[in-house]
Amino acid sequence: MAWTSPTIPILTSENSPIPMTLEETSYLGIIPYLVAILYCPIVSTVIDIIGRKYTLLIVVTPQLIGWLMLACAQSRILLFCARTISGLTDGGILIAIPIYLGETLEPKIRGKLVCLISTSLYMGQLVVNIVGSYSSISVTAFICSIFPAIFIIFWPIYPESPYYLLMKGKHKEAEVSLNKLRKNSNIQQELHELELSVRRQMSEPKSMKDFFRQQHNRSALFVAVGLRIANQLSGITAFTMYTQHIFKYSASDISSITSSIIFFGLLTTLVLLVSLFIDKFGRRPLSIISSAGCTITLGLLSIYFAIEEFTSIDTSLVTWLPIVLMMLFIIVFCLGHAMIPTVMLSELFSVNMKGTSLCVMNIFTLLCIAFTSKIFQIVTSNVGMFASFLFFAVCSFFSSIFCYYCVPETKGKTLEEIQQIFLHKARQNAN
Repeated sequence: MAWTSPTIPILTSENSPIPMTLEETSYLGIIPYLVAILYCPIVSTVIDIIGRKYTLLIVVTPQLIGWLMLACAQSRILLFCARTISGLTDGGILIAIPIYLGETLEPKIRGKLVCLISTSLYMGQLVVNIVGSYSSISVTAFICSIFPAIFIIFWPIYPESPYYLLMKGKHKEAEVSLNKLRKNSNIQQELHELELSVRRQMSEPKSMKDFFRQQHNRSALFVAVGLRIANQLSGITAFTMYTQHIFKYSASDISSITSSIIFFGLLTTLVLLVSLFIDKFGRRPLSIISSAGCTITLGLLSIYFAIEEFTSIDTSLVTWLPIVLMMLFIIVFCLGHAMIPTVMLSELFSVNMKGTSLCVMNIFTLLCIAFTSKIFQIVTSNVGMFASFLFFAVCSFFSSIFCYYCVPETKGKTLEEIQQIFLHKARQNAN
């Protein structure tokens, strides 16, 4: 995702190995997500056929191929082909990882460990920015290819999801899997509860039509999609793609490379810290605080850039302000939006509909990613940087309202208890 941050300045520079305009490089950022939209329905079907474990193994492989192609690319066509192939992994990961973690982790630690998805994402962005800022495009790609290669080598030793095994009637294998995951022999009570949960959820209709017909499914999907859209409409993906471009535009005394490394370093550190107390403070209050904080910081950034672009006021003494405000934005973003959408999407759906529901949700998410990334480039180029930040500030304001009225608290609850929340609401509305 953040590969474009150090790469766009290289490709659009006078000494570019593959000369491109800012408009052309913007498509390098959004192509993977457009491809992922097409791939999501395939993964949502395959994951219930071959299992969570082997689906993950398959979907990571295109990432390795994509990095190796980027390392060898000498033309625009190869760059676009490599990014297209990488999009296959994006479409699969968004479905497979939340399902696997949601089904294998204990409720009391699920929030903390599911946060590792976001932590690893932002840590990867930090690595790409550091390496990409001081290395060529080819060297950066070769280094990044090491990570999917390691995953492919070691992932086979991990157990399959006990939920999936029970779905397939493999009771003994599910018991062995749960025993490996819990590292103790006292698993019979949990195994029995899993069996009852899977039996009830598997008795529900599984078709796409039936999924939307049931109100509790629609409610869960509404919350999941809303949280993901709130995450993206904070502008985070656009900022990660254009980090160095934004800081270069701000004309700060601190170099754009240094600023971007500080940006991603703070992002990674805060995600790690927030993951320690996400199961103490709950999902809902953190989401509300995060949205409100994003509204304020983005609004202030919009005001700063408006003053710089449309007035004669001297801002030379406060050129550090955009960097400080972006750091504050990262702090409030990490309090909620950085992780809670990922945590909750692993919790909200019944086992028999997870593939379908995550497919639908991720299509909305990927469209939103492509939209925000492209709209940032278009608005910034044609109206000004202030307008982009104003747009995201307004969106964050409405996100805070959504989180206050629509997001339930799932902290410390089992997957079955969370399902009962939506079923209870559906019965209340029916009455």
